[in-house]
Amino acid sequence: MKCKIFDISFYNKYIYQMECLPNEIIKIIYEFTPSSCKKLLSKNLFNINYYLETKEKKINKRYHNYLRFLIKKNCYIHIDIVMHIFCGKFLAIKRWKQSNKTYPNFLVYLKEFALKKNSQNCYELIKDLLEPSKKNKYKRIRTRNIRWSN
Repeated sequence: MKCKIFDISFYNKYIYQMECLPNEIIKIIYEFTPSSCKKLLSKNLFNINYYLETKEKKINKRYHNYLRFLIKKNCYIHIDIVMHIFCGKFLAIKRWKQSNKTYPNFLVYLKEFALKKNSQNCYELIKDLLEPSKKNKYKRIRTRNIRWSN
């Protein structure tokens, strides 16, 4: 029994036929495609649709596992969107316990996890969210010079 060889020419012909369609038909097909399929077409569509999908999610144990998976794979774009949506909620999760350690909040745990898994982009993003920017750090501190006058 011979193994069948994968015939790529069939798929090339199919793609060529799809490219030959008129623009009006392509627009009609585009209107009927679901947003979950559209997000794979460009980065802008991905950012919009992923933001809308992420905003509706609930934060539970399964979502925490998903965040750890994103950090392990160093998915910087995904983590950036998630952190900007849920940063306040992650800071509100106090006393996070993991592997016999207690962290002040969930973001500190994610920062250490990113450092442990060598995902430098995610580590820098989380570090920037935890610490205020160094450039504007001293502009917020106001001192009053009160002098005694006689």
